[in-house]
Amino acid sequence: MANDKVDQLAEVFQEFINFSDWSYENNDGDYSKERASQNKYITGKFVKSENSKIIIDGLRFSWTYNQNFGGRKMWSKGYLTNENHNLVFDRSDENHKKIRFELFHDNPKSTRVIKEIKCGKSSPTYNQIVDLVRNFWDYLDQSVDSELVSNTIEKLKRSKNIILRGAPGTGKSYLAKEVAARMIGIDPEGLNDSEQFQFVQFHPSYDYTDFVEGLRPVINDDDTVGFELQDGIFKDFVGQAIKANNVGVDNFDATWEKLVQKVEDEGFITIPNIRRGEFQVEMNSTGTGLVTRTYPGKYGQGQWVSGKSRFFSREQLYNVYRGLPGVPKGGQDSYRKAIIQYMGAKLSLKKYAPKESSRPKPYIFVIDEINRGEISKILGELFYSIDPSYRGKAGAVQTQYANLHVNTEKFYVPSNVYIIGTMNDIDRSVDSFDFAMRRRFRFIEITPEQTLSMWQGQLHGEVLIEAKRRIKELNQQIAQTEDLNANYQIGPSYFLKLPELGNDFDALWSDYLEPLLEEYVSGSYDEKEKLLNLKNAYELQLNEGLDEDED
Repeated sequence: MANDKVDQLAEVFQEFINFSDWSYENNDGDYSKERASQNKYITGKFVKSENSKIIIDGLRFSWTYNQNFGGRKMWSKGYLTNENHNLVFDRSDENHKKIRFELFHDNPKSTRVIKEIKCGKSSPTYNQIVDLVRNFWDYLDQSVDSELVSNTIEKLKRSKNIILRGAPGTGKSYLAKEVAARMIGIDPEGLNDSEQFQFVQFHPSYDYTDFVEGLRPVINDDDTVGFELQDGIFKDFVGQAIKANNVGVDNFDATWEKLVQKVEDEGFITIPNIRRGEFQVEMNSTGTGLVTRTYPGKYGQGQWVSGKSRFFSREQLYNVYRGLPGVPKGGQDSYRKAIIQYMGAKLSLKKYAPKESSRPKPYIFVIDEINRGEISKILGELFYSIDPSYRGKAGAVQTQYANLHVNTEKFYVPSNVYIIGTMNDIDRSVDSFDFAMRRRFRFIEITPEQTLSMWQGQLHGEVLIEAKRRIKELNQQIAQTEDLNANYQIGPSYFLKLPELGNDFDALWSDYLEPLLEEYVSGSYDEKEKLLNLKNAYELQLNEGLDEDED
């Protein structure tokens, strides 16, 4: 970020802190919306919205107010945020002032403080504020552009399956990992240690047995060689995601079937009441629930119901099992609770816990170079299960080796599994991405301009400025060259070679870019002229007319 932007944001933050001090010292319990809106640091430069927020280049500045000391003082907390990073000023009273930079993700538990300055009674100095703002912004820009990551996450959440497509070197794989890390709630460096992330690269030899399941040779106890059915990398990953969803216990259906069978076998069963006595139930005539047996005129210790039959449906009992009322108006839940207790004591009904997490953890599966494998052959029948419209048990399928399974359970892909593919548009080595598979993925183009931020912290000063000029001119010339187009443009990752080359742009051209561009124009009748024009653009000569001197 340019220094003027750091200064601008620091100025906003400084004025907010000044206002916080003013509001704290001058409020004597007269707290109101009108008083809260008296933000003297909001001038013509910063537009105040209706919900007390300022938007500056995608960063949102917001604040909250509260009262302490029995309403005698008003204190403020301000945030400079981009939804995933916070710069915070926190003042609880005159003795505790601090500013801090927080990093957080979709998972609130992942919040951690990157840097904090405790100021005690004194307000932070302007230099301290600038230091925090610069640290804040550098962290945002040290990887792929934050807005690009956020937009890609939103598209992935909606579509479940996306493919990042674009020119070579645009950082598609890097972006995929940034997206995965943000969604999981960890730093990218920790992805390989997370069970919620898996990375695989397709190639022409990759097949169904690698991805889904297949027979693998094993050594038996008698040293003979046999074959064993083993899950492939994707099926094993999906199994982990399903297991993570089943965080609790819900064996009601299986226990209900046992209860029905018991009632049918015995004709009726006797169930202890909640407080005292007992009652009997039998199946109703349609087999959809239980009814109490009636005994006209028979009362006493047995607590038999006289002249009235009560009906308990499976759905009502399941609600009670979950801790909900059996019927909207209640009235008979003591009987239903007694039935649930009986099912627990006699038929092993376990205490209810949600079968699937209300907020299941995201599991991200990245397929690098997805178009280099024969994808229809690799996925097989799974092309149906990965469809966003058929996630979950609705899209369960029998796999090719289903007859070798011990159980007959079908395979499905849960909704918390997200697939990110990457592909180079110009890779013509394999062309097997059929239309049936294409419509199950959302294609997102990644351009070189979108990922220039990968240079942050790698290229500096004049080298950074020159790199931006060279890549811009070269890519413009590539797009204008006959038989080429924007898909052949150079991604910024090629320029990350500069530090190891001693920032020698000529070496970068001769050792990395020229061989690639020669391949691009190979076979053209004027390939030498095209390559010369590309070189001139890279050397910033083409627009100055210096190419004519070469004739």
